[in-house]
Amino acid sequence: AIEKLSKKDESFNKIDEVINNAPTIVQEIDKLILEMTSKGATPDQLKPLEEKRKLLMYAVQYGDLWNMGGKDVAGALFGMIKGKIGL
Repeated sequence: AIEKLSKKDESFNKIDEVINNAPTIVQEIDKLILEMTSKGATPDQLKPLEEKRKLLMYAVQYGDLWNMGGKDVAGALFGMIKGKIGL
């Protein structure tokens, strides 16, 4: 049981880290996109960065929800899912 709690805490800590660093990472991706565009990058070359930026923007936009109680909701959902699939 302690191992399971430790793994859950570790996962939530990683999520916290992404949410807390998302604004900085988005700024760096924006700089990289501008630099690549100025050097003639094609839309196909920019697509992976734009997709990562889009995902990180969700972290920026919804990070407050996570911090206000999302961890508790996620923990409850994970517990229910694990119970239903027998983990």
